[in-house]
Order: sequence, then structure tokens, then C-alpha cells
Amino acid sequence: MFLLLFTGCVGLVTTLILFFYYRTNKMINIYLIIILLYVAVYALLKASYSLEIQSFANEKTFGYKQLSVFTFPLLYLFFTEILGLSNKNKNTKWVHFILPFLFFIFFQILKYFDYLSDGIISSFYIVYFLFNVGYLLASLKLFKPYLNKRSLKMIVGNRGYQKDNWILFIFFIWTLLCLRLLILIIVDLITDKLTVFENGIGFWSILIIAIFVKLLISPELLYGENILEKRININTDNAHKTMVLDIWKLDISNQFNNKQDKQLALKISENLVENIIKIEHLVFTEKIFRNSDFDLHMLSKKVNIPKSHLTYIFKYHCTLFFSDFKKMLQIKDAENLIQEGYLADNTLDSLSNRVGFSSYSPFFSAFKKYTGLSPNNYNNQ
Repeated sequence: MFLLLFTGCVGLVTTLILFFYYRTNKMINIYLIIILLYVAVYALLKASYSLEIQSFANEKTFGYKQLSVFTFPLLYLFFTEILGLSNKNKNTKWVHFILPFLFFIFFQILKYFDYLSDGIISSFYIVYFLFNVGYLLASLKLFKPYLNKRSLKMIVGNRGYQKDNWILFIFFIWTLLCLRLLILIIVDLITDKLTVFENGIGFWSILIIAIFVKLLISPELLYGENILEKRININTDNAHKTMVLDIWKLDISNQFNNKQDKQLALKISENLVENIIKIEHLVFTEKIFRNSDFDLHMLSKKVNIPKSHLTYIFKYHCTLFFSDFKKMLQIKDAENLIQEGYLADNTLDSLSNRVGFSSYSPFFSAFKKYTGLSPNNYNNQ
């Protein structure tokens, strides 16, 4: 129970910090905050009551435990927002809460009239599990493009867009929690003993703590689809500028290939972060890669950094070669244009030219490599 109490305390502090900090930037994902707050309060009520810290309420008071059925549609809506799909069927989001609401009310009515036998409770928890699986599969359908070999390499090697890492991380945690419910239901049916999902609470706590810790380490999850655009703070004071992409390696513990690189190491390390920020700032604000001929030499002139320094940075401090870096940003630019409705009045060929590809074929290959979908399928989704 002490682990559960720790989970609740960490969860509540994390939720409050994230809420008040990101509320000022108006980038908060309200669905996620509700889920985090619910989980934190649940853990605190259950642990504090069991440890006799308070005797006023536990996790079952006022049917609080059954309210967890609402977290499944909330998770689904969270994914629609982080994937930039929240504008679709915007006025019908409330539909997702009809069945969970009926489930909750029906359970409370039977509880009030003392009609809850072990058999009925078991049936309710099976329905609860089916709600979980249903929304897990629905969410899986949304972010299926991210579940490919490239994404798996990214989450291990910390490459590419932060959004992909988050999608895989949340999917992994949610799947484990769903498997826990399945195992508990099977055990209950076999032993004919009702546990109402109380077993394995330590495992549940560890998974929830993992979410809170990752939120504190990488809070970009709250930003949603336009994270790369929204995090850019165009300010003359460099102290207020931050690195956006997670493809950079700041350590200099490298085995240098030649003496020149070794000599450059100390000189470049002094202004490494500042130079990376200058590169990102230029890329996002001026859309330089829309020029298909834009190369490292031109970038050197634009950011006023010697070409040899840029070569060193992409060689030792970036997980991508410059050519791949350019393609990745061009595809991100294409994604943003598609989301803004560019293809409503323009062709895919026009889109490829707009973001800086000389022809459609290399654009198609790069788009599928970095998104897991063809441009047409991405647009339809």
C-alpha cells in the first residue's frame, strides 16, 4: 500500500505541475489531465484508507472506482487529439460517453438496492474489460501507422518525432494494463473467487508511476500534433529558446575519425546548443528546405556557422545525416500542409514540389518511410 500511496502522491504533484505550467501556454491536453487526476486520486483514496491515514472515503465511495470506465473513451479522444484528428466529428465526442454512463448508473442503482451478487459483479467486470479492449483496438486503428519497424527503432534509439515515441509508450502501458485485467478475470473464473481486480495492484502502480515519470522527463505529450511548431519560441533572448527535435546528441564522448574533428570538438562544444537552436529556428520559420537545391553550404551562410562546424555537428551530434535531416523536415512540412487542407485544392505532385522535392517518386518514398503511410492514405485518414 505504501507503493500505491507513493503513486498517488507523485501522480497528484505531476498532474498539478503539468496543469498549471502548460495551462499558461494553452497547449494542455484536457483528456490526459482528467485521466491523470483520476488515477492519482484513486491511488490516494485507496492507499490512505487502507493505511488508516483517513477514514472518510476510499476508492469505492460514491462509486468512484466504477468511474474508471470513463478513462477508456478519454484515452481514445486523447489519441485523436495528439494525432491531429480531433476536428473530425468534433460535435459527436459526447457519444463515446453514453455506454460508460449507462454502465456506471446501472451499477450504482443495483448497488443502492443491494442487488449486486457475485455473479452480477463478475458480469459487470467482464463488460468493463470489453470496454477496455474495444477502445484499445479503436485507438490502435488510429495510430497503426506508427507501429512499424522504423517506429520501434525510434523508441529504442530515441530517433525521429517525439510523438511517435509517446504513442508507442502509451500503447505499450495500456496493453499491459489490459492484459492484467484479462489475467485477473480468468483467475476469478477458474477459482470462482471474486477479486474485483484487487490483485496485482503493485504491478499496476509501477506502470502508472512509469507514465508519471515519463511525463516529467518528456512533457511534450501534452502538446499534441503541432508540437514542433508550438514549442518554437521566437525570442531575441536565447535563454528562452529551446531545442525541439530529439535527434540531437549533446555528449562529446566520441571516437573521432581524424585529427581535424578532434580539434573542432572543444571549439564546437562551447556553442553546440546555441548552434542547434539556430538551425532549428531557421528550418521552422523560413521553410528553407522548400528549395530543393538547399544544401549544407547554403545552410552555413544562412546561420553564419562555418560549413566544417555544421559537418561536424551532423556527423557526431545528430542521429541523421544532413540529407535525411532535410527529408524528415520536408515530410513534416508536407504533413502540416495536408492537415491545413492543402490537398483540397492541389494535387499530390504539387505538394511534393511545394515542400522541395524535385519529383513525386522520391517524395512518395520518403513520405511512406517517415509516416508509415502513402500521402494519399495519410490524407484520407
